[in-house]
Amino acid sequence: MTMGMDSEVYSVTATTASRKNSSLWFRWAKFLMIGLAVVISVFSLRYLTGNVSLAPVDLRASMLKNGSIFIAHAAFAAVALFTGSLQFLDGLRSKYPKVHRWTGRVYVVACMVGGLTALVIAPDVKSGEVATVGFSLLAVLWIGTTLAGWRFATTGNFASHKRWMMRSYGLTAAGISLRLQIAGFALAGFSYTHVSDFLSFSCWVPTLLVIELWLASLTLRRSQAVRT
Repeated sequence: MTMGMDSEVYSVTATTASRKNSSLWFRWAKFLMIGLAVVISVFSLRYLTGNVSLAPVDLRASMLKNGSIFIAHAAFAAVALFTGSLQFLDGLRSKYPKVHRWTGRVYVVACMVGGLTALVIAPDVKSGEVATVGFSLLAVLWIGTTLAGWRFATTGNFASHKRWMMRSYGLTAAGISLRLQIAGFALAGFSYTHVSDFLSFSCWVPTLLVIELWLASLTLRRSQAVRT
């Protein structure tokens, strides 16, 4: 009897420790993501100058071809990246709900403009057909998930709102993943044009899969808690 109780106590203790470790890792990952989002979004505002020489060499032709549409995409995507990252601050949602709502509205508008302009510049002169498909699909899903999240918020279904906005920001964060991967490939001696086909999917598909797995695990844990 005692051994059984000891086993149960050990199991509960191990589970609690595991959850604490997961929570700690999640907290560090969240702050790392927010830090990268802030740095990249601020750095991306350089495109507002219209100075083509400030753009990476492989993107200059696209900037010249698309002009103000390219600049609008870079600027609004940067705003979405920044304002979206703020929504992960728990204190903002609980202590300053009005700020949360208004930054959320700015985020939705920024995603809409960023997504629509992305559809215009996706047929990049250097990227090719595969990359055009990859980035266009990203733009469509970005717009769709954001609209779904906004719609659920307006109807008061905040659980679904949170899930869809997580998907939305996962796609917004393609801006982080894309830049990190471009830097990694550059260090390995590959230019953007050599890997654009791969990048057009790798910058968002793995992130979206991780989010879906995480959301599924939450659903599973809740269903198990209800049974017990």
